[in-house]
Amino acid sequence: MAEQEVQKTMVNDEQTRPNQTMSNGNVENRKVKVTVEDENSEDVNLLENNRNLDKNKNDTTNSASSAGETVDVTMSTKKIKNNPNTGSKKDDDDDDPYNPSRPITHRVEVAVKKFRKEHVSDTLRNQLVNSYLTFGGVNINKKQSKDADADEEDIEVDFTYTVRIYLSGYLIDKSGYVQMNIFREAPQVVILFLNYLSENKVCPEYEDDMQEALRIAHKAYYELPNCKELDFNTPGKFNKACSLLFGGELYGALDDPWGEEELAASMIGISKEEGKQLIEKVFGTNALKELRQVKEDSRHNLACEIIEVEPFQTNISKVSTKNHNSNTTETQNVDGENSMENGHESSNPNNNTHVNDETNLKKIFLRECNVAIAEPFYVSECSNVVNYAAPGILITADFHKLSNGFVYWDNITIVHPSYYIECPEDDD
Repeated sequence: MAEQEVQKTMVNDEQTRPNQTMSNGNVENRKVKVTVEDENSEDVNLLENNRNLDKNKNDTTNSASSAGETVDVTMSTKKIKNNPNTGSKKDDDDDDPYNPSRPITHRVEVAVKKFRKEHVSDTLRNQLVNSYLTFGGVNINKKQSKDADADEEDIEVDFTYTVRIYLSGYLIDKSGYVQMNIFREAPQVVILFLNYLSENKVCPEYEDDMQEALRIAHKAYYELPNCKELDFNTPGKFNKACSLLFGGELYGALDDPWGEEELAASMIGISKEEGKQLIEKVFGTNALKELRQVKEDSRHNLACEIIEVEPFQTNISKVSTKNHNSNTTETQNVDGENSMENGHESSNPNNNTHVNDETNLKKIFLRECNVAIAEPFYVSECSNVVNYAAPGILITADFHKLSNGFVYWDNITIVHPSYYIECPEDDD
């Protein structure tokens, strides 16, 4: 608009300026021809053009020798490309810290600062944010460079892989964290941060990867605390009783005549007397005489996956001398399926009606890992163990079988979430 006004005002083939006064006092008519140069030349605004015109006019008046002379005056204009009041698109892009043209390290570092101000208010969360970002390769101590391109290095971005390892192999095996609140809070911190990146379009080119990472983090929110609870509470007292009295990790642990049985019992979580009571309540009063461990069927250090959990009937496999020697017995294969011979179940729901939580058992169905065709089997646990046995959780333990086909476990060495990946040595 300004350019058009300049042209309309100043660009004429000829402009007549009458009654010009010469230095000798005489008045004469003179014509001034104004020529406008290329509009892309140097800046000259309308006011400056007028000044130049007046100066040229005076100089010409002083040097002219005759009336009616036409004088050429050269002017230049410049086209205004950008309105300084509105700015340009380039300026807007430069002001956007999450512009995809910027290096991802720059964008993430800016997002981290803003995320801390908005979502990190307590010490625990700040500790976990630092832990997660440091593990993921974000330099939390680095000041943002004015020239981010100068510090940009070739980096590999994989949100899903990082989240899987951090919320499994790293936290469980490498971090040294033992407090339960860490394993409850860590998935929430990761979810909050990934949502922040997604909602603010910090890394739009990695959106699909971030969504898959969020799916893993939500699964961790459920599985990770359950893994720690399951690791802490297994085996339950009933399985400890079987291990203590029939054979397994705890067998003979309380037989040392020089040791203090009460102290040892408190360390393993069960005494001999308590174990006998549990066995008799579940299998019957003659169980300790009739049952034995089938050692050749024990499986040690067996890696399994929990595939299902269901309620287990009280008095699950009551065995007496009568039904143990009869053809009506329930069997369970340590490597395979449960079966009932002659179509009859040996348990009697009318017996042992007054039982505590330790004998109110439920089935945890498992399947051996890394085997193409593996038949499921189950162990029986009390409710304070089963409540944490989420399907998909990975467990490594020793499994033993009794002469009635019943399976129990001990020496639980590994409890991992379904998405577990081992933490590489160089990712400490």
